[in-house]
Amino acid sequence: MFELDKPWKPELNWATPAGQLLKRFFTSLAGFPRNDLLINVFGSAPLQMGIEESFLSNDVDIAVRVEEQSRVEDIIRDSRLGRDQTEYFIQCCPEGAFRTSLRWKDRAFHYPFSKGIARFAHPIDILIGKLNRADEKDIKAFELVMSRTGHPNEEELIAELQAAVELFSLAHIAGFNAPSYGDNVRKIWPRLFQREIDVDAEITGPAYSRIQESYEVPKLNAELSKVRPRYQ
Repeated sequence: MFELDKPWKPELNWATPAGQLLKRFFTSLAGFPRNDLLINVFGSAPLQMGIEESFLSNDVDIAVRVEEQSRVEDIIRDSRLGRDQTEYFIQCCPEGAFRTSLRWKDRAFHYPFSKGIARFAHPIDILIGKLNRADEKDIKAFELVMSRTGHPNEEELIAELQAAVELFSLAHIAGFNAPSYGDNVRKIWPRLFQREIDVDAEITGPAYSRIQESYEVPKLNAELSKVRPRYQ
């Protein structure tokens, strides 16, 4: 249903609760002054619309550029699409709230609408983001995507987490992400792959080694020291 190294190309189901809510939201943006709005859609909504309609959530997580956030939040509130205003609501998050792989923008699905582009995160990047919390609903998201698509398998997830190794070293936010990202990976692994994982040996260690190698100075200076100058 999807590939990890290419942009996601889902057939989005706009009849789902998330799809219906996003259509109402897009309509509410009719008065937005420009036509270049970029809306990132992440969390459970892309999974509900593109993988399995029964994967429900009360909110649709979006993010916009920081300079546009206040205006978009006002529109959400004025349209009564916000929290405590409707059963299914739009949650406009800070731009950096979607903590996932650096690859995510390259493989997201772009959906054009009248005021700009809605950028739907790829399922693998949504799953990587869910490991910041790894509660029961997040684990069920892994199980759902894996059962419907066959991805990610264990080898793929290890490779993706190695590519997103910075998530393992991010400072904790008070009241969030406790235990750590690494602890959350250890927590979910037996449930998904029926074994324990050594995060240091299998994920962070190899990833950090490759990064370190890329910063090492080649042995060029030693070789240059052997070269006799042509001019004194």
